[in-house]
Amino acid sequence: MIRKRKDRESWQVVIEIGRDPSTGRRRRKTVLVHDTKAEAKRVERRLQQEAEGGRNLALGGDKLTVRNFLAYWLEMVHDRIAPETWRSYESKLRIHVLPAIGNLRLTSLRPFHIEAMYGELTNKGLSQLTIHHVHAILREALGKSVKHELIHRNPCAFIDVGQGERKEMRTLSAQEAGRLLVSCEANDSPAAAAVAVMLLCALRLGETLGLRWSALDLEHGLITIKSARQRQVGRGLVERPPKTASSRRVIPCGPHAVQVLEGVRAQQKVLSLGDGLVFEGLTDTKLRREFKNLLEVATLPHLRLHDLRHSWATLFFQWGGADLKMASVHLGHSSIRVTADIYTHVPQALQFQAVQNFEGWLVGKNGAQMAHKG
Repeated sequence: MIRKRKDRESWQVVIEIGRDPSTGRRRRKTVLVHDTKAEAKRVERRLQQEAEGGRNLALGGDKLTVRNFLAYWLEMVHDRIAPETWRSYESKLRIHVLPAIGNLRLTSLRPFHIEAMYGELTNKGLSQLTIHHVHAILREALGKSVKHELIHRNPCAFIDVGQGERKEMRTLSAQEAGRLLVSCEANDSPAAAAVAVMLLCALRLGETLGLRWSALDLEHGLITIKSARQRQVGRGLVERPPKTASSRRVIPCGPHAVQVLEGVRAQQKVLSLGDGLVFEGLTDTKLRREFKNLLEVATLPHLRLHDLRHSWATLFFQWGGADLKMASVHLGHSSIRVTADIYTHVPQALQFQAVQNFEGWLVGKNGAQMAHKG
């Protein structure tokens, strides 16, 4: 059931979720949707599917296995998360979790089962960081089973696996970044232009491929990130909203990036660009192949496309005119903490430099008095 709110700016979605097993009273779930009625109907369908799926699982009772529940959970989140994220969830659960605890009954799952599984994964050579990722996925999934009242407590909540050490990132130095930009300029192709924009603006791969002319204000040097294109199994590149609310952002770009984008626009030779893609016809596969060639021309070692984004962040901090909040907003991170976690070494260096500068200023202010006392 969908009701229009009196404030005329939102919709109230109400669905029946069965009866309370202890009291027999009917239970309802209510969600406010601050959007169009069409979006409210979409939310209503999703909630009904979840409720129906939860009821079907509940019918399994004590016979419901971890395997069956995780299959249901993966299906439930399929359309809510990015395709790459979903594939990562599915593969980690299938490869690392299901062989160990998949056949256990969900109601019988205990923390020691999970800890034993992590011990086996460690013995097989998995890094602590990978186990941390597996744990985060499993904890999220089992948290949903608690909400569906299939189990009373989340067994993952009683386990601390630590985050492990991140692999050292490979980033470009300022000199290397300059050589790559020269290589891109000499190439004069859409792929080379895309690489230059990723390096100069710290865009993600999907954001770059999903960039549309309507999102660009080249006169004022602004890019609005409002869509991304990602590869989905069986469907190719699919356009979808950015991965998080913080990923939807407006970022400034400098004159060189504007010049690169103006060059792409001139090459397309279209009077009315409308809402077309900036890098029309460019795929992730083709971009990776061209990127490899650009690195070879610039005599640079192998990098991932995502390393361009890491390079921007590292160089932005090293430049000295940035702070953590500014970088976090530009990168589209959900919080400053995410930025600090990824670039721990850089903020520490920035902090060290700030302390050095502060001490120089402080001693400079009091230099005469200190010299007199000496």
